[in-house]
Parts: sequence; C-alpha cells; structure tokens
Amino acid sequence: MKISLYSDKDQDALLDLIAKSISTTRTQSSWNGNQMTAVLAWKNNNLIGALPLEKRKFNIGNGRTIKILWISAAHVEPEYRSKGIGKKMDIFLRNHFKNKFDAVCAYRGDEKSRAYHWYHQLGFYPILKILAFRKRVNKTNCISKNRLILNTESDIKKYSKSLCSCFENAIGNYGGFRIRDEEYWSHTFKYHYYKEFYKFLILAIRNQENKLDAFALLGETDMKDGIKRYDILEFIAPSKKIEKVLHDNIESYAYEKNIDEVRIQTSAVEPMNEWVAINGYENRNRNTNILASLLNPSKYIEE
Repeated sequence: MKISLYSDKDQDALLDLIAKSISTTRTQSSWNGNQMTAVLAWKNNNLIGALPLEKRKFNIGNGRTIKILWISAAHVEPEYRSKGIGKKMDIFLRNHFKNKFDAVCAYRGDEKSRAYHWYHQLGFYPILKILAFRKRVNKTNCISKNRLILNTESDIKKYSKSLCSCFENAIGNYGGFRIRDEEYWSHTFKYHYYKEFYKFLILAIRNQENKLDAFALLGETDMKDGIKRYDILEFIAPSKKIEKVLHDNIESYAYEKNIDEVRIQTSAVEPMNEWVAINGYENRNRNTNILASLLNPSKYIEE
C-alpha cells in the first residue's frame, strides 16, 4: 500500500471515490474553486482511501489568524476499513503539513458513531458544539422599505465592500470564523459545496447612504427532507434592534416566496442562542461537533 499527496492527475479517481461516501459529493468545480488537496491511499494502483482537505484561514479573535486544514468527505473503501489505513493517512498529513498549518479540523455529528470514535483515537477533540434550529414561517407585516435582495454576481460585486464593512462592524474583536474579503460572497455563490442544492441570495438592510446595516446569506433548498426552506448561512447584525429588523424581513420574504421553514445553526456558546429562542425557533436535536487537532502543539504553546 502507498500513501501520497494529491496531484491533479488523481482528480478523476478521487472524485469517483468521494462519490461513494455518505458525505456531499465534490464536483470538479467545487474541488478546483476551493483549491482543495488530499492525502491518498493506494493499493495496487487503485485508490482505496482519501482525506480531502480544504485550506482555510481563520480569525481567532483580536486580529489573530491561524491556518487550518478542514477534512471534507473522508472515505476508505469498506473492505479496507479497520486496517489502519486512516491512521497512516493521518500520520502522513501531520508530517507533511505540520510546518505549514496550525491545526486540522472536521465536522462530526453522532458522538457514538464509529467515525467519531476514529477521529478521537487520532487525537481530535471537540472544541465547539453546533446546534440546529428551525421555525415554521408565519405571515408578518414587517417589510422594510430598506430591504435589499442580492442574488446575482453583479449585485454581489456592487456591494462587496459594504458586505465586508458590515461584517467587520458587527463582529468586532470576536473570533471563530473564516476570514472574509471582498471576493468571499461571490466565491460562495460559485463554489459552495452545496451549490447543486442551494439557490443563494443575500437579504440586506441598507441605510440612507445605500450602505448595508445588516445582512443574511440564505440558501433556498429542500435537500434531504423535501421541506422547502431557507437555511440561514450567515446572520450579520451589529445590535439587537437591527437583528429583529433583519429577522422579521427574512420571515416576511420567506412568506412571500411560499417558503415553509427557516433554519439556522449556531454555536453552543454564542449570544445568538438567546435570539433564536426569542424568535420562536425550536431545537432540531441534530447537534454537530467541530473536532480539532493541533499539527504543531509546541509552536502553539510558544505563541
């Protein structure tokens, strides 16, 4: 068996392998657009395992950033599981990237699952729990005259600076998110992993100067359960007052478009959990953990 780093000539075999996994299928567009790489396992020149990796730069608060690798759609062929192949790929990952990245992360849901146990054995630990909420859409009369819908590339480019400014004003010195720049939202519309399933739009509240006071990135979909809904992928507002205005306009717009539900995920420690309770959301009991493992612990401790 051979462990190697991904190269472009491996792409067809890799995408075919990922398609067999229970994770979201990666397309050539999303793979290239997100500049992904991978650690691969081969047996007799046949690809039998992969740890796909997305390179991300994260803000951890107060202007500090770290570089991380995000495991996405990991897979080992069933007949080769429990043979240490995943561990060998993990060792290769750590040796190759330890001086280039600070940590490696992954999403895992069921804490009793085999996959969760596998990550734990490799030295991954839960650092944050993600909670999932939903709300049935009700008729509201809270339509703001300052509501703005951005759903085309030209719309996004026109307001890219204002989106960045609004995000920075609302977030302040908080951390725990991927770095934003003026290309971030345009890139999301083009290369998001769920692009095949989502119809994206940004609902924004603008001020008299035609700049954005608040916005939400929404994904219209009915994937997995057939319920027509908006998934709130970002909710950016600098105050409780504008939070209410933004949320009421999301619900109003959803009602106009015959959307059945609005859903959102939040971390277990963020103030927005109070917001979802006030606005009548119910817990979906579908918690997910963000797992992380440091690639170079001594460097982290020194810093």
